[in-house]
Amino acid sequence: MTRAAVLREGPTMLESGVPNYEVINVTGVLAPAGTPADILEKLNAATLKVLSQPAVRERFATIGLDGGAARQASSPRSSRKTLRGGPRW
Repeated sequence: MTRAAVLREGPTMLESGVPNYEVINVTGVLAPAGTPADILEKLNAATLKVLSQPAVRERFATIGLDGGAARQASSPRSSRKTLRGGPRW
Protein backbone atom coordinates (compact mmCIF):
# COMPACT_ATOMS: atom_id res chain seq x y z
CA MET A 1 0.00 0.00 0.00
CA THR A 2 1.27 3.46 -0.85
CA ARG A 3 0.75 6.64 1.13
CA ALA A 4 -1.08 9.33 -0.85
CA ALA A 5 1.40 11.87 -2.20
CA VAL A 6 -0.76 14.81 -1.14
CA LEU A 7 -1.20 13.41 2.39
CA ARG A 8 2.37 12.50 3.31
CA GLU A 9 1.92 13.79 6.85
CA GLY A 10 -1.46 12.15 7.46
CA PRO A 11 -1.80 8.68 8.93
CA THR A 12 -2.77 5.71 6.78
CA MET A 13 -5.91 3.79 7.65
CA LEU A 14 -3.76 1.05 9.20
CA GLU A 15 -1.89 3.62 11.29
CA SER A 16 -5.30 4.93 12.38
CA GLY A 17 -6.28 1.49 13.66
CA VAL A 18 -8.37 0.34 10.70
CA PRO A 19 -6.87 -2.85 9.24
CA ASN A 20 -7.72 -4.38 5.86
CA TYR A 21 -9.07 -1.14 4.44
CA GLU A 22 -8.61 -0.41 0.76
CA VAL A 23 -10.03 2.30 -1.45
CA ILE A 24 -9.47 2.30 -5.17
CA ASN A 25 -10.34 5.39 -7.14
CA VAL A 26 -11.51 4.65 -10.67
CA THR A 27 -11.76 7.47 -13.18
CA GLY A 28 -12.96 7.01 -16.71
CA VAL A 29 -14.62 8.37 -19.78
CA LEU A 30 -18.04 6.91 -20.53
CA ALA A 31 -19.99 6.77 -23.77
CA PRO A 32 -23.65 5.99 -24.39
CA ALA A 33 -24.69 2.35 -24.68
CA GLY A 34 -24.48 1.17 -28.25
CA THR A 35 -21.58 3.41 -29.24
CA PRO A 36 -19.77 1.63 -32.09
CA ALA A 37 -16.59 -0.19 -31.08
CA ASP A 38 -14.42 1.79 -33.51
CA ILE A 39 -15.56 5.05 -31.89
CA LEU A 40 -14.81 3.65 -28.42
CA GLU A 41 -11.32 2.64 -29.54
CA LYS A 42 -10.65 6.12 -30.96
CA LEU A 43 -11.91 7.76 -27.77
CA ASN A 44 -9.76 5.41 -25.68
CA ALA A 45 -6.62 6.11 -27.75
CA ALA A 46 -7.16 9.88 -27.55
CA THR A 47 -7.75 9.71 -23.79
CA LEU A 48 -4.59 7.66 -23.17
CA LYS A 49 -2.59 10.07 -25.34
CA VAL A 50 -3.75 13.03 -23.26
CA LEU A 51 -3.12 11.18 -19.98
CA SER A 52 0.44 10.47 -21.02
CA GLN A 53 1.32 14.16 -21.41
CA PRO A 54 3.64 15.43 -18.66
CA ALA A 55 1.57 18.59 -18.07
CA VAL A 56 -1.56 16.53 -17.48
CA ARG A 57 0.22 14.11 -15.15
CA GLU A 58 1.72 17.03 -13.21
CA ARG A 59 -1.70 18.67 -12.86
CA PHE A 60 -3.25 15.42 -11.70
CA ALA A 61 -0.51 15.11 -9.07
CA THR A 62 -1.43 18.53 -7.65
CA ILE A 63 -4.97 17.29 -6.97
CA GLY A 64 -3.93 13.95 -5.52
CA LEU A 65 -4.20 11.72 -8.57
CA ASP A 66 -1.12 9.62 -9.15
CA GLY A 67 -1.47 9.15 -12.88
CA GLY A 68 -2.35 5.48 -12.61
CA ALA A 69 -4.64 5.75 -15.61
CA ALA A 70 -1.75 6.86 -17.75
CA ARG A 71 0.37 3.97 -16.51
CA GLN A 72 -2.37 1.36 -16.78
CA ALA A 73 -3.52 1.53 -20.37
CA SER A 74 -7.10 0.46 -20.29
CA SER A 75 -9.42 -0.79 -22.96
CA PRO A 76 -13.19 -0.39 -23.21
CA ARG A 77 -13.51 -4.10 -22.40
CA SER A 78 -11.40 -3.90 -19.23
CA SER A 79 -13.28 -0.77 -18.18
CA ARG A 80 -16.60 -2.59 -18.46
CA LYS A 81 -15.19 -5.42 -16.35
CA THR A 82 -14.03 -2.95 -13.68
CA LEU A 83 -17.38 -1.16 -13.58
CA ARG A 84 -19.33 -4.40 -13.34
CA GLY A 85 -17.05 -5.71 -10.60
CA GLY A 86 -18.82 -3.58 -8.03
CA PRO A 87 -17.54 -2.21 -4.77
CA ARG A 88 -15.31 -4.34 -2.58
CA TRP A 89 -16.57 -2.87 0.64
